[in-house]
Amino acid sequence: MFLKYLRHINDAISLKELLEDLRYAKRRGLRNTAKRVMRVFDEHQIPVTRIPQIFPEFDFKFSDFDSLNSIINVLTPDLLDRLSAHFFVNREW
Repeated sequence: MFLKYLRHINDAISLKELLEDLRYAKRRGLRNTAKRVMRVFDEHQIPVTRIPQIFPEFDFKFSDFDSLNSIINVLTPDLLDRLSAHFFVNREW
């Protein structure tokens, strides 16, 4: 029962992201990059509360990771370079 409920929530979130991607089509590349950034943190099991500690040079706040739009606001080439070097991921994803 609980797993079924979680699947419904996941489907709703995916639908919301799809609708936002369609609405903000001009920013699709940025939105995809923001999703990839969060995927890197998720895959390494790093909670948002630890991100400012891992990358103190960027002066992140927890609220910088509230939504895709807030992540887009903090994306910089330097951040992407540091992420790729720190987590050994291809910078060009």
